[in-house]
Amino acid sequence: MSIFFRASHFFSRQYFWNNAGGFLCSLFIALCFIDFVFPVHFIDGTHAYWQAQTQDITQYQAGLAAFIHEPWQHPLLRINTLNWPDGTLATFADIIPLYALLLKGLSPFVPMPINPFGYWVGLCLILQAISAWWILRAARINDGVALICLTLLLLLFPAWLSRMGHISLLSQWLITFAIALSIREHQEQNNFPYAWIALGAISGLINLYLCAMVCAIAAAQSFYWFTRLGILKSVRIIICAVLLACIIFLVLMWPLPPANGAPDGGYSLYSANLLSPLSGNLNNFFHFKSASNEQAFEGFNYLGAGGLLILFLASAALFLKPKIAQENVVCDAHDATQSARLNTVTITTKTAGFPLSVPLICTLLLMACYSLSNEIYWGQKLLYTWSIPSSLQFVTGQFRASGRFFWPLGYALLICGVIVLLRKLPRTLAHAILILALCLQIIDLWPQIQSLRHIHAPENAQVIDVTQWREAIPRDTEHLYFFPKMRCATQSDLYKTLLPVMSFATNEHMTINTAYLARYTPTCHEEVREILQSNPQKSVYIFTQQDYSAQQVRELFPQSWNNLCTSLNFAYLCIVSTK
Repeated sequence: MSIFFRASHFFSRQYFWNNAGGFLCSLFIALCFIDFVFPVHFIDGTHAYWQAQTQDITQYQAGLAAFIHEPWQHPLLRINTLNWPDGTLATFADIIPLYALLLKGLSPFVPMPINPFGYWVGLCLILQAISAWWILRAARINDGVALICLTLLLLLFPAWLSRMGHISLLSQWLITFAIALSIREHQEQNNFPYAWIALGAISGLINLYLCAMVCAIAAAQSFYWFTRLGILKSVRIIICAVLLACIIFLVLMWPLPPANGAPDGGYSLYSANLLSPLSGNLNNFFHFKSASNEQAFEGFNYLGAGGLLILFLASAALFLKPKIAQENVVCDAHDATQSARLNTVTITTKTAGFPLSVPLICTLLLMACYSLSNEIYWGQKLLYTWSIPSSLQFVTGQFRASGRFFWPLGYALLICGVIVLLRKLPRTLAHAILILALCLQIIDLWPQIQSLRHIHAPENAQVIDVTQWREAIPRDTEHLYFFPKMRCATQSDLYKTLLPVMSFATNEHMTINTAYLARYTPTCHEEVREILQSNPQKSVYIFTQQDYSAQQVRELFPQSWNNLCTSLNFAYLCIVSTK
């Protein structure tokens, strides 16, 4: 009888969904979602999608291979073989530094997969699903239907579905984790500063955009530190966070290699649109154009038909009288710890309010305003434009893809909408709305889901014959010189020229004098200087045929050098000798 009672207690609604049962349920949904959405061998990295030579994934794989093949050095994220001899950092190769450091540390002991980024995609989905469990737990909502619906809604979030080509930006679970922690702090009227420091450090080693979003949310929550923790403790925590950030920067990144880390342009180009939450390239239901041609790239802020339904009904429900019944509120009478700490009246009162603090709401709105950039569009109509002050150009240069800063508000609207419905409406009605919204979301985004299910290598993904290049390049070659460098091309497409050569160089353990890197501004038109400073006995020189004629290539070499240039694919391959 005792065993039966314990089992029934474990699987009871008031206990199961808010503890281990809910965690396992979210995990199971994530695994089923991965199995349903992605084709065979996608996660293990052997699918044809990962073998493309002309996509962003080419940059990631080449950067990771170069980083793992090099010995440990200071700074720890340094890569010498790309942009040789100046080098670069793993951060600018966009290879998820935290993941790259882990793989490099394990590489001497564990066989590395052909492509490890598939596993990162799977991990991001699992953590995204687990964040749904944490959010409802933080909001003190024990409800199996709500957990299943919120988990699937987060997995189907349009901003996530659109970023498959950008692996580090798939780590949007950092945003949902930050929202979960914010809800918990607001719910318990407590602060967890060291959890914020840990989350900020992790996000900084994954993606700088996501780190900025997490740090902005943390800054909003720190508004209450001085009143709840006291001035001295708050100052100590802030100093600790600053010191940790400085240590991480000095150990992992400093000094920055030349030509790396410079601000970039395009702040108004990659922005959000006022209509992008209501419509976008993904949707099935709304077909009016929501973005100008210039802003379509970052117009992935559509909330989906189901998300819009939740937002509309939750907004209406906010005006209803708070529900007194506790059918959706965590109140486990068998949990002695909770019973001693919280009483029924306190729980009901707190859960009747909005789940986010006022400073956080203001911060989310400010990030959404930043996402609009200095050119504000309503669909294809330019409403307002203003000049960026010189004092802000460094910020806009570092975070030029401003449209991404709508993501925290988009996630918050969906999450808060679900919580408000569960708190304000009868459980049966709230369940019906969530199930309907989930069905609408699936129908609306089904084309995007299908595109993931049938994902394949893009057309013209293989632009060089690796076997031919190996035969054309001498075996004792150590250095490749590629011209024009990144950002210096006037005719050629670097996706179809530099990326495949960069991948070839890293796979053959050669250095290359340039690379496809973020925030990278090399000096152009220095071909003669670089050729003269090179070691021709160990080097091969590559020139794109769209940017250089055969005569121009011959004139770049000293007359005393005997050079043999052959045409191969899109390039001239030149092998020279001073003999």
